[in-house]
Amino acid sequence: MGAKNNTKTDKPPAKRQAAAEIVRDARRRCGFTQQQFAAALGITWQYVSQIENAKYVPSAKVMQDIEKVLSEKGIPSTLLSPTEAALIDAYRLLPTEARLAVDSVVSALIRHW
Repeated sequence: MGAKNNTKTDKPPAKRQAAAEIVRDARRRCGFTQQQFAAALGITWQYVSQIENAKYVPSAKVMQDIEKVLSEKGIPSTLLSPTEAALIDAYRLLPTEARLAVDSVVSALIRHW
């Protein structure tokens, strides 16, 4: 199977738990077991279990692959909360200079938290 491409337990527990809930919800909406979901994503079922048990935060690639699986099954993606989706939509409307400023502030916040 493919590489895990993960972020181990260096992330705060709340971030790991949030990722676990998102991944578990996506898998269940697909009607997959962990083994079936892993096969669809090209990762091991053990890795899916570790994500769902908040031991790992999946990489951006794994999250993109989850979006793809949901799309292929005709299931609307809700990997983002409504607030997150609204923020991204607003960000995309900003001019380049404003986006750079937002990127700088968000990067600083991420390093701090």
